[in-house]
Amino acid sequence: MSEAVTDRIMQAIEARETNPRAASLAAGMSPDAVRGILRNPDSSPTIDTIRKLATALEVSPEWLAYGTGDGPQQPPVGKVVGVYGYIAAGGSIDTSSEQPDLNEPLFEVRVPFPVPDDALSFQIKGPSMWPRYDDGDVIICSRFSEHPNGVIGFPAAVETADGSRYLKRVLAGTQPGLYHLESYNAPLMTDVHVVQFSSILSVIPASQVEKITSHMRRHVIRQI
Repeated sequence: MSEAVTDRIMQAIEARETNPRAASLAAGMSPDAVRGILRNPDSSPTIDTIRKLATALEVSPEWLAYGTGDGPQQPPVGKVVGVYGYIAAGGSIDTSSEQPDLNEPLFEVRVPFPVPDDALSFQIKGPSMWPRYDDGDVIICSRFSEHPNGVIGFPAAVETADGSRYLKRVLAGTQPGLYHLESYNAPLMTDVHVVQFSSILSVIPASQVEKITSHMRRHVIRQI
């Protein structure tokens, strides 16, 4: 076995963010099997061993043995943002499955561009927000409230005095402290007492939404 093969085994182990013992067990081998191979570059593992390791490390046997074919794939770099609710008919934000303090997201997505650390997001569910938003789009917002003057005339995630949440365009109401909330395909909500305004930072189109696995999350966080 050439030293280049041991290098490729180690490269695949590092790409998977695992270790020789875990790789051995994933391949159905004894716990120290891979460590023994790495310590002895002159050893010659069988084709069966190469195939088992390739499956466990998610590379092709040809790449592991000869350096050709499919090697390890690094997860794309980006930022992790939690999705905390679904935006449904009339722009209402359903957060019934979330933790009350917004600490636990329903799931997480990768954002391939810079966003503030306090960002959180909601996902459009259904066609009710069309034509502005499509089913499956992810709307990224600021977690913390800002001054209403900064969102007047623009869409924002808002929370009303009764605890309801909406994605609406914010308009000035008839009295100070009250606001009209406007959205497609829903009646105008007039003179609403809003207690929180979170501006929209960005939108991820449904076709580009990429949910984060635990393995990818560790890699993405390390890059931040």
